[in-house]
Amino acid sequence: MEAEDILNSDVEGEQYEESNEATGMKNHVLSVGLKFSTPQLFKKAMVRWNVLIGHAITYIKNENKKITAKCKQDCGWRIHASPIGNTSTFQIKSFISEHKCGRVHENGHVNSKFLADEYLDDLRDNHEIKVKSMKRKVRKDLNVDISRWQVCRAKHNVKKLVEGDIEKQYALVRDYCATVLDHNTRSCFKIQNAKANNRGTQPRFLRLYARDGNDNLFPLAIAVVESECKQTWSRFLLQLLNDMGSVQERGWVFISDRQKGLVETINELMPGVEHIYCIRHMYANFKLKYKGKELKDLFWKVASTASKNEWQYYINEIKKADPSTVAENGDEGPCAFKWLMNANPQNWAMSHFSPRAKCDILVNNMNESWSNYIIDASDIHIISMLEWIRKALMIRFQVKKKWYAKASGKAWS
Repeated sequence: MEAEDILNSDVEGEQYEESNEATGMKNHVLSVGLKFSTPQLFKKAMVRWNVLIGHAITYIKNENKKITAKCKQDCGWRIHASPIGNTSTFQIKSFISEHKCGRVHENGHVNSKFLADEYLDDLRDNHEIKVKSMKRKVRKDLNVDISRWQVCRAKHNVKKLVEGDIEKQYALVRDYCATVLDHNTRSCFKIQNAKANNRGTQPRFLRLYARDGNDNLFPLAIAVVESECKQTWSRFLLQLLNDMGSVQERGWVFISDRQKGLVETINELMPGVEHIYCIRHMYANFKLKYKGKELKDLFWKVASTASKNEWQYYINEIKKADPSTVAENGDEGPCAFKWLMNANPQNWAMSHFSPRAKCDILVNNMNESWSNYIIDASDIHIISMLEWIRKALMIRFQVKKKWYAKASGKAWS
């Protein structure tokens, strides 16, 4: 059938190929008679076909019932498509497929939306790809120059597509919490909203607390907060204590990196509880003022010895290694000994740990491991982030369970 016959015909014709959006959108060879389920898919295929061969097009007609396009350089290339009968199926009715003009290196069709569609898999799998790298890839693949802003917008569009719109995700937080509780009734969720600035406006999400209901040797609770400060630590710990019960009775031991506001909060909410400071973080602050290998070695010895007699010996050695200076008014100046003693030895010296505490951990490597474990979830939207962490933990627990099942030997009583 000639092009002119198809142009004036509403007969679909079984002999003509149908495009497959799922498998064929990136492999189309445009031809007379090719059918598309919607006009949008036809335009998408037509634009991509021209971008790949290095040409720009413009529309003569761009309507729901008729789409006609020609080469922007008016070299004779032309295509026309319209519906088959009263259906939404579009069919190419006439097509002059040869461009007689030269390749262009600036193509308005290669915008952020086109880049997001074309490089969806690349940007989804490597959302940290550098702008320069992405520009080089597009130049190599399409022989087209693009701007850094087009790359940034394309990455943003892919992120929204993959993770969902950020505002929509916040709107689903309560439904997400309800779903978790429906499947794990012993879990606990608490959501706090910020007060609306104006009457009639929607409240703004502020914080989220989520406690695992299994009470196993797993991460017990997760909190999403606006910042790390005394107020957020206080709210988190109050809810955690409400779920866990009396920490003094159970002999809980807390270990921390002395985050901002945390030490004061623990002292206020849990007076007398065993709270150990991470010695590695403590030394990182110590060495800023007191340098040298001698003080470094003495610091680790005074922190790690289990003997109070040895602790006293090493603390005296620190006094000798960094003697305090005396000002004219008789006050002693700062020194390594005074710096250490400003922190209660019960919080950092193993020799001073309470005998009822069944823990002698000195470094908080668990916290570092956890932070590294969830780092990929730190820059995605809230529902996607919570789901990423939940799935990652499920996989981790299953792997550990299988590993423990293979272990042999006498069990601890």
